[in-house]
Amino acid sequence: MTIALRLLVSLVITGALVGALAGADLSTALTKEDLDPAAFSEWVDGKAAPITAEQLRDGPSGVVWTRNGQPDWKGVDFGDSKKPGIRHLRIGFTKTLTVGTVLACGGALSVLKPGATYPGDPGDDTQWIKAQRQTLGGLSSDAEVRDYATWVLPPGTTTRALRFSHTAAAVDQRYAGKVGGVWLLTERFANLAPAAVASSSGAVRTADRLNDQRNNDWGTWDNGEHGQEQVVSAENPAWVMLTWTKPQTIAALVGLAVGASSIEAQVCTAPADRHPSQADEAQWKTVVPATAADPGYPKSLAPVALAFPAPATTRGVRLRFLASIDAQRAHPHLQDNAKKGKRVWLGELLALSPLGKDALAPLPSSAPTTEHPPIAVPFTLDQPGLVTLVIETADGKRVRNLVSETPFPAGKNIAWWDGMDDLGRDAEAARHGLYHVP
Repeated sequence: MTIALRLLVSLVITGALVGALAGADLSTALTKEDLDPAAFSEWVDGKAAPITAEQLRDGPSGVVWTRNGQPDWKGVDFGDSKKPGIRHLRIGFTKTLTVGTVLACGGALSVLKPGATYPGDPGDDTQWIKAQRQTLGGLSSDAEVRDYATWVLPPGTTTRALRFSHTAAAVDQRYAGKVGGVWLLTERFANLAPAAVASSSGAVRTADRLNDQRNNDWGTWDNGEHGQEQVVSAENPAWVMLTWTKPQTIAALVGLAVGASSIEAQVCTAPADRHPSQADEAQWKTVVPATAADPGYPKSLAPVALAFPAPATTRGVRLRFLASIDAQRAHPHLQDNAKKGKRVWLGELLALSPLGKDALAPLPSSAPTTEHPPIAVPFTLDQPGLVTLVIETADGKRVRNLVSETPFPAGKNIAWWDGMDDLGRDAEAARHGLYHVP
């Protein structure tokens, strides 16, 4: 194959540029009837008060996912006052429930101890068990208001109430806390996505938003402002990939704010010494076939769960988009986003690993290794600049958008190409012959 290279440089001033186990159970045990409206309250400035209908019309069912109900789009604000410091939101249940994992948007989580008097005093820390979430530096029991946090409780935890907490600093513009949504699971899972390197078939510059645990609103990952060249389909899918330096055991993928109507999950079955980006298509196994998806807009927390039939140990997973949203049936704010079926997007991708009774451990290191794709693309700059680099065939057909507006220093530089096109096809290209990029 004859390859041509186009290099576009935008000059800038030098400066700081910034296998045999059962499948995971991702169903929630909660029903709307299990939520206790009388216990739904906030605590601030040393006093507790009910959450009013003006704050959230539907009460606790307006913020918690249940088997027979969905939360309201706006979530709930709590603890609004003129003083900084700690404030809490309490959500009570009409019966005792087993809680293993809680996915939530906003606030740090703790649960009422089994021996504490229901519904619990939000201001008394001795009545509550703090949940933990993994960080790259260890474990944490805190979360920022806008975080997507995967909270894990000790094995066998049962409770009748959740407590979300927010500590307002004196310099904050607004002191109130906010919970955008809550999804409660019985089983215990670790989210290993933040320890992975995220990549994608388009808009690679924003791929790191796929696993940053942030609610990026309209700034989520997508496959380009106008989508890809062909309509997104099973024959021309878009995809996002998570890869780890060592094999990990994954039981499910969960997409948040999925801008597609059909998706599937794949795991890489290539040998451990072959990076997933260099795996043959035959070495990608579909573990969850075409599944209906919904963006859930404008909800703050809209999970689409893809539970594997059995946990898989792998260095890489892919979420493939097989169709864009149905623009005719989508929310009016989204109807123009599909770009005639060529554009998809994703707010966050979770990779859930089953914990069982194991202790929660810090996330595995995501430190970069010396691995890189096999094809070197050298280029030289007279001065520092933002580089856009694309690969085309000799007749001008686009093969790969390799680098987009990325800062490089003056002098000799190298970009690395894995031999694939923008749709992730032909991973064997690097072994088809000798490439020379002048």
